[in-house]
Amino acid sequence: MSWIQVETGRFENGSGWILENDGVFGWIMYSEEIEDEFPDTFLVLSDLFTNPGLSVITADPVTGKLPTQYLPALAINDTFVVNSQAGMLSLIAQRGDIAVRTDLPGPGMFILAGDDPAFLPNWIPLTTTYPDWSNIQNRPTSFPSSNHDHDSRYYTKLESDNSLLQKRNISVPIPVEDITTDELHQFVTDAEKIVWNNPPVSDWNTIANKPASFPSSAHDHDSRYYTKLEIDSSLLQKRNVSIPITATEVTEDTTHRFVTDAEKTAWNAAAGGGFQVPLGGITEDPFDQLPSSNFKETNWQEISRSTFATLWNLVYRTVTSIAPLTDRVNVTAHGLAEGQLIKFSFTGGGITALTNYYVRNPTANDFQISLNPTGGVVNLTSSQTGELITNVEYGFGNGVSTFNVPDRRGIFPRGAGVHGSRTKTTGAYYDGGAVGFAGQDRQIPHRHQQYAGDIAGGTYNQGGRYGDSGGPSAATILYTGSPVSDGTGSPRSGDEVAPAWVAVKYKVRVL
Repeated sequence: MSWIQVETGRFENGSGWILENDGVFGWIMYSEEIEDEFPDTFLVLSDLFTNPGLSVITADPVTGKLPTQYLPALAINDTFVVNSQAGMLSLIAQRGDIAVRTDLPGPGMFILAGDDPAFLPNWIPLTTTYPDWSNIQNRPTSFPSSNHDHDSRYYTKLESDNSLLQKRNISVPIPVEDITTDELHQFVTDAEKIVWNNPPVSDWNTIANKPASFPSSAHDHDSRYYTKLEIDSSLLQKRNVSIPITATEVTEDTTHRFVTDAEKTAWNAAAGGGFQVPLGGITEDPFDQLPSSNFKETNWQEISRSTFATLWNLVYRTVTSIAPLTDRVNVTAHGLAEGQLIKFSFTGGGITALTNYYVRNPTANDFQISLNPTGGVVNLTSSQTGELITNVEYGFGNGVSTFNVPDRRGIFPRGAGVHGSRTKTTGAYYDGGAVGFAGQDRQIPHRHQQYAGDIAGGTYNQGGRYGDSGGPSAATILYTGSPVSDGTGSPRSGDEVAPAWVAVKYKVRVL
């Protein structure tokens, strides 16, 4: 064999043997596998190659090997894998060989400690083994039963009855009074019909000649019990009465039918109890006939965000952030349209709270804003979060738990948007503005005609619009008096421009 130096003072031969210069014994030789199982089993080379320190055996100068006649017999251990004890005993093995038994959990490992591999005691276990039943000597052929009684096979009747007390047969129809109804399942009970149509029946206290007691019948103790099999079979067909029965498990009949909320709503609407006004819609109610829980007067009153959450969810959106680089407001799934009027609850980043802004260039989750429908977008300077309102007729309330409904008192409604064909005196189409736009009363700019011969300023020789006003033509201020009749009736005047009207009470649907 040849040796390879792997480090200073250490050589290996590739077969698991190692030469090492030990600090105490000098040069020693050992096998790593044997050393792992049997520590300190190395060979001291000075004991092999010296005779009380008087002679030294040297390697053959030609082959570089030691003469074999001076070396003791060495066993090179091998490892064998077998699947039974018989296979291990039939191995051709030498002392120190390892047998791995795959038929034992672990698997089991044995080392041959003697010269005869067919002799079982020569195989010493290296790992914990678990004996196989077939290998156990003097094992019994049977096991006698232990002391017991038949009571352990049974539930007592009391135990069974207590269990059955909380159960019902699934084959027996469920009484309607045990059903938990919900908004989709409502019915009238037979008990109510019986109460309406029949007088009360006699109870136990009114029965004549009833026995005072009931003597027990002859019995034995076996009849006090159900077997566990009988009880388990019975319980398998039962349900706990504490668990609500789902409506899908109920068998309907001609006197017990479920109805849905949608059906009830449709029936109520057909009977006049439904509302034809959409949520957020405004209608007249001069006699206060509409329920106050569903309709509120349009007077800017504050109402609860939680109680009227469905309407509030239509009115507001949450601003998650602002992108200053693109001047875009980020609102997830905002649903806003180009030119829609909105207002914000916060000030900052280029936005002023409660100011009306127009939505510009919207995408699904963001948009820009402008102070007018077609002007440049607002320069946004920093990210902000908060709320916005999608219809500027509504308000933020106290900013936490309430919001304001529209205020329609004293003003006229007008259709939003631009008319498709009718034009104003200027030739432009009539435009009511975006939804929620608040217009002011105003009149068309105009001039009053002055007829020739009128006195300029009421004074002669001061110049006027016409040459015959008593002097040469010159610029002057003309004052127009109050309007007078031209023969078609006396004009009316006041502090606002308005058509004839009648005052009505508006209400908005909030629920």
